[in-house]
Order: sequence, then structure tokens, then C-alpha cells
Amino acid sequence: MLSDAAIRSGLRGKRLHRLRLDPGTLIVEELGIDHGNLRADIAVINGRMTGYEIKSDQDSLVRLPSQVAGYSRVFDYAHLVTTRRHLGGAEAILPPWWGIIAVTAGPDGSLRFRTMRRGLPNPRVSAIAVAGLLWRDEVIAALRDLGLRGTQLRGERASLYMSLVRRATTDQVAALVRECLRARVGWRDPSRPSPDGDSFRRTAMS
Repeated sequence: MLSDAAIRSGLRGKRLHRLRLDPGTLIVEELGIDHGNLRADIAVINGRMTGYEIKSDQDSLVRLPSQVAGYSRVFDYAHLVTTRRHLGGAEAILPPWWGIIAVTAGPDGSLRFRTMRRGLPNPRVSAIAVAGLLWRDEVIAALRDLGLRGTQLRGERASLYMSLVRRATTDQVAALVRECLRARVGWRDPSRPSPDGDSFRRTAMS
């Protein structure tokens, strides 16, 4: 039985090893999306945003449809990392652009990751969902750079996000979000929650 912890550790150590060494790449575990209603198991942020959803032998596919919907709104690429137990059922749920990575344990217990289906670019990234990854001060700073002032910078976050996507293309919003995520200081420190109440546990990649 392959556990989530074992798959996660193997994915970090093997598939994502080179990316971990890249100073321009941020790797975040349990990235909150949809204002924390959903968390991506592993998110890789560099010139694009890539999400990895893990389904171990101990998991079910009950939540996979809602997770796929959430990932598909914000990630440029998305991959399911799973065991043989779930391959058939998962393939019937995943959109064709999602990648599928099968994980198995070798005779010596080491994990092997095999690409069963290569991921393709997400054809329908949602600008408003991507903007929702910004903290309030970040979206306000972005709007200020776009020339907004005074009462235009007040109101609920939802209205600020909408103001941003009305004035910027999806690509511009995505680039801004990637820049902000990589620039956050102390974001991964559990003793320092974000201004919006999110906190992230420190991992071996920190």
C-alpha cells in the first residue's frame, strides 16, 4: 500500500528534484485555491503554474471531480499522480489535457514514476480564479499600478479581483500572480499566517 506521504516524498525527490534547485521556481505544498476551499497537493510556480494531485492507495476518487474543476480554473498544467488501483477510474474523470503519472514500488521499495499520459496546456484558465490567489494588498498594489485610486481600491476582495481582470488579460493576470507568489516573504513559515488567514506548513523543500 502506497501512502500519500510516500508518494509525496518520492515526487519531490525524483520528479521535482531539478526544479527544487532552480532559484526561479517556487514549490508549494497544500496551495490554497478557491479561497482555501480546495488545496492543491503540490504546486510548481515558475514561468507557468503546474498542479499535482496525489491519489494514494489509501485514497478514493470521490472528491476527484471537484478537485479537477478547481485545478482546471487556475493551473496552466495539471497532473494526477496515482497508483495502479486508481488508473482506470481516474482516466474516466480527467479532462484530456491532464497528465497522468503512475507510481509503483520496486522490489527494493523505491518508488518509480511513469508518465502514462503527457499533460497539455490548459485550454480554459479562469482569470478571476487565478486572481483569487492574490492577497488583498497584492491586488490593491496591482490596481494602483494600473492607475486606480481612492474608492476604487476599496470594497470586497471579489470586486477588486473583478476590477483587475477587467483591466488585464488572462496572461497578464497569471504573470502577476506568479510574480507575487514567488516574492512573498515568510509565506511558508507556519508562525506567520498570510494577511488573509492562510498558513502553510514548512516542508523539506523550504
